[in-house]
Amino acid sequence: MCHFLLPNRRYLWVSFSRSGESPEAVAVLENALREHPEIKHLVVCCNKEGRLLKIGAGKPHALCMPLAGATHDRGLAMTSSFSSMLVCGQCLAHICTLPEYASALQQLIAA
Repeated sequence: MCHFLLPNRRYLWVSFSRSGESPEAVAVLENALREHPEIKHLVVCCNKEGRLLKIGAGKPHALCMPLAGATHDRGLAMTSSFSSMLVCGQCLAHICTLPEYASALQQLIAA
């Protein structure tokens, strides 16, 4: 795991999850926290009770972002979960210019 980490670099590990219960995602986060405690983590999850959020909670280098409860689809389609995580990712990508990004989106929608 983490064979591609370069020395003397800062990293942000981002985890997105609908349920926060995927055994693979849970194992990766647990291993990363144990083997590389210096790495910062951002955990975005649609399930406020998900294990990923619980694992990251209280860790000094982890920021956990539970999305609104309505985004936690329990069906196969995952329409609300996917859309919500996509919008969250876009907002995070533009966090330093969020008002401008929101304005551009409004103009795009109005066109």
